Amino acid sequence: VTLENIATIYQSQGAYKESLEHHIQALDIAREIGNKREEGLTLGNMGDLYYKRNEPVKAQSHLEKAIQLCDNTIPAGAGAFRGTLALIFAQNGDTSQALAVIEAGEPQVESMPIEHGKFLCKKAQVLHSAEKPVLALEALNQAVKITETLSVTPESDLGQLIIETQDLLGQPPPP
Repeated sequence: VTLENIATIYQSQGAYKESLEHHIQALDIAREIGNKREEGLTLGNMGDLYYKRNEPVKAQSHLEKAIQLCDNTIPAGAGAFRGTLALIFAQNGDTSQALAVIEAGEPQVESMPIEHGKFLCKKAQVLHSAEKPVLALEALNQAVKITETLSVTPESDLGQLIIETQDLLGQPPPP
């Protein structure tokens, strides 16, 4: 088990302080050994953590650095981090930038169903902010189809993101 895995487990449990401590350790090691892939993933995971902690400036900084590194080392990671970055732009009222980031990120995550489903929920939220309700609902419905194909539980990260997005869009939860 790596430090980054431990950080992710803490983050999923809402133990953000412990998660951040492990992310920082993992980042230091990745930089020390020159592993750009792990550095990018760790920066992106830290960006997601800062986003969840409602620290958008730190989140944006970490996500942008992660995307630069991941575009060349793990494009699916870059795409996933673009989803969170787009949410930040949308929340700051820059929907045109948010939509551009979404457009760039989606092809990067399409080959990974779970990440694609999460990305589609973020896309739906961005489209909702951009006052494009029909497109937002289409993105949400695509994410729901992915969960049905993979038998995703409501307790999973993707399941929780779908519920959150359904609530935002005023859609009833699944039966």
